[in-house]
Amino acid sequence: MAELSQLIQLLKSDHQQLDLLEQTLLDEQNALENRELDKLKTISETKNRLLDQYGNHAVQRIEWMGKTGMKPREFLALLREKAPAVYAIYEKTESKLRRVQTLNEINGRILHRTQMVNNRLMDILRGKPQEAGLYGKQGQADNSGGTRLLVEA
Repeated sequence: MAELSQLIQLLKSDHQQLDLLEQTLLDEQNALENRELDKLKTISETKNRLLDQYGNHAVQRIEWMGKTGMKPREFLALLREKAPAVYAIYEKTESKLRRVQTLNEINGRILHRTQMVNNRLMDILRGKPQEAGLYGKQGQADNSGGTRLLVEA
């Protein structure tokens, strides 16, 4: 069976990477909210580097799990039963990963909303009229720009 100490080291290293990634995402969120575009480039580079490192660790974890000859679910059940301290490290790391994923989703929403606002401002500057929110026969959004035949209305 694969060395459990190697898994422990991988999990601890992952947790440290996720701590750094969490802080980077909080910095990104702050920069997005305050429109500090100059900071976003370095934050993005840091984020990409940390994601690459985390991805490399994921490959190592998968290779390690392959050496056990067990399916992940079986291995985790065994780990919970026979090595609860190691399982606790695993759970702590998984919890941190979920937190990082949530922060990344929030930042994505902030970025999307900012893009929508910027696009609307550009439309206003170009003199493009705001399209009326019309709906088709089945209730789907219709971007016909307000030009519909009376028989279709």
